[in-house]
Amino acid sequence: MRPSVKPEFGKHFNSSVQVEIVKPSMENHSRKFSLLSPFDVAFPPSFYCFFFEGYLDRNLFLQAMSRVLDVIPSLGGRIMQFHSMQEISIKASEWFNGLENLEKEVIKSRLQIGKKPVPVFDLRNVQLEVAFLDDDTIQTNETGLLSATELAKHLAILGSFMTSGPVKVVHSNPSEPLTRFQVTYLRKSNKTALSLFMDYAVGDAAAVSMIIKLLGDEMSSLRNDPVSSNNSNKSQKENKELPIQNSTAFFKYVYNREEEKIDDFAYSYYDPTACYSFYRAEIVKHLENNNKNTSKIIAKEVTVTKRQLDLLKKKIIAENRELDGVKLTSNEILSAILLKTLAVGDKQNRFHNEKLLTLRYLATCRERCEFIDSNYFGNAFGVIFNSRTKKQLLDAKISDIVLYLKQVAQRTVDHHVYWEGKIEEMCQRYFDPLQVDFGFPAFEGNDNYMGITNWVKPMSSIAEHFSDKSFLGVSTLCMPLPHVNKILPASTMSSEGGLRLVLSLYEPEYLYFVSEIPK
Repeated sequence: MRPSVKPEFGKHFNSSVQVEIVKPSMENHSRKFSLLSPFDVAFPPSFYCFFFEGYLDRNLFLQAMSRVLDVIPSLGGRIMQFHSMQEISIKASEWFNGLENLEKEVIKSRLQIGKKPVPVFDLRNVQLEVAFLDDDTIQTNETGLLSATELAKHLAILGSFMTSGPVKVVHSNPSEPLTRFQVTYLRKSNKTALSLFMDYAVGDAAAVSMIIKLLGDEMSSLRNDPVSSNNSNKSQKENKELPIQNSTAFFKYVYNREEEKIDDFAYSYYDPTACYSFYRAEIVKHLENNNKNTSKIIAKEVTVTKRQLDLLKKKIIAENRELDGVKLTSNEILSAILLKTLAVGDKQNRFHNEKLLTLRYLATCRERCEFIDSNYFGNAFGVIFNSRTKKQLLDAKISDIVLYLKQVAQRTVDHHVYWEGKIEEMCQRYFDPLQVDFGFPAFEGNDNYMGITNWVKPMSSIAEHFSDKSFLGVSTLCMPLPHVNKILPASTMSSEGGLRLVLSLYEPEYLYFVSEIPK
């Protein structure tokens, strides 16, 4: 049941593009290829990200990815699924033994308790070096990889392959082969972001862009043609071409003009109500050094009731009479608390007996805060840090910050350029913009959950609090960057209303901020 796809992919794009893929020689590559799982160690700092948008489900994705990996000659990889520890011991003992202890326990728990298979991408034969030649020339450096300067000039080629001139995609001769290839399935509502990450070789991004297009169209054909998935119609599937259309791959980056290189990417953004994902490197380190039950300390939730919020509002108003008669939302108050916390690092603020923990990294683009009332959270983040020292914030009362926040928001709410400029300046001064990424993890147990994200399993008890299951999730194991948080949409079954705070328990501790929940 192998689709009839030839290596010449150019005809699938448009008539003006000619694309040829040449498989590299396996000789002279001393690097040992290994199995790569979702639980593999964190990526090095350099990687590249592409997205495919469209509604997908887990089985469809695995089926389509297997076919694409089988078809594209430059890959040579395949997807393996392990259903038991015995199967792992027979087929992949070396890979399993090389994992960290916590990762081993997660896999065992998934297989034995969750009764769910563990998908692994077998990349032992994969090589993906590419370079651009001929008319749409991108010069390569002495290693055969694309130089960041030229890549930045010709980014459109990598982004869509919809270029006007002929493109010849070849494997650069002396270059590092692709060593990591990770797929993350993120879902919000009826849209899906399918992200593929790879490290080191900038040139690899071009080949993966093509893979994304093949994969997207393959999944579209499987989804739109139910007959093709029926075993009784294998002949139709065998004769089916893989047209490349309607799938969008794009590439975000930070271009360092001074050093003429790409500093990874700033953020991949495609939806204003994006969640913020935090990643596993620091979590694994913390949990392995922690004696607590690792199945229970990933995260927990705390619900602050409407009554508690009202008491907090009264206390803040009493501190500053300028706030008399001013309407305050819970978002504004908690924003001020969090901003004050940011000023003093990881200092913990207590609200009665519950901790309001540090949210170190917040939105860096205003559009990403639109689902939070009046954008006060984002505006405060952009302006306070740009005009107040840490000592000033530390000495200020919460009421002072709330008042300043409202004044600042009024000034900047209609001035996007000003606001975004301040945010950018603040990012350069205080934060590493590479620490921010956005995605929509699907909750484990959802039919459309791909199986890559496994930290959400201990969070299953939260599921009952959400009406839209597509928003559920705690973390995605797709990035190497720690200290990044996600904001979950608010939904509750509580008749009292209130505000839900989901706390992630690792060092240092962070707060998931969720918008106000009406009665």
